[in-house]
Amino acid sequence: MTRSTDRAEGFDLGKGAERGKERASDPLVEEQQRRRGVAMAGKFVGRFSQLDIADLREPVERWRRTVALASTHWFNAESAIATAVRATGRHAEQESLVEQLVRAMHGAGWLRRTDAIEIVGASEASVQYTATLAMLALLLHDRLTTREFTLLYSPFAPIIPVEELGPE
Repeated sequence: MTRSTDRAEGFDLGKGAERGKERASDPLVEEQQRRRGVAMAGKFVGRFSQLDIADLREPVERWRRTVALASTHWFNAESAIATAVRATGRHAEQESLVEQLVRAMHGAGWLRRTDAIEIVGASEASVQYTATLAMLALLLHDRLTTREFTLLYSPFAPIIPVEELGPE
């Protein structure tokens, strides 16, 4: 894996290696960060639910390329999500958002279509996994390194730009 390959995929693994931000010592700051994360993740679910089935192919392809190029970094970032949920106590927020995402997927009916696998090129589980990690990266943005956030959100960044979800 070379840094130029990483850049070609839209991320630079040479940056953002600092450990995720420590727990805010000010309860007010911690609450603001939690609220901002919940709001951005909620907006992501709303935008995700409006996607057309054909829009789901690109995030799955980007996720597969990312894992092929940087699997260790991807799985470390995924582990950072679990660590951040535990450290922040955002379990209830995680559960609620995951339920909303699953309802959005089922409500859209994309993957019950007989031609879904041909259009998306992946199973419902692949779409849900990729979207869940992007959503949780938004929820826990304040606790992830730049690299972790960028990797986990990268599959959806082109079609749901983070800038459109709120201030960060």
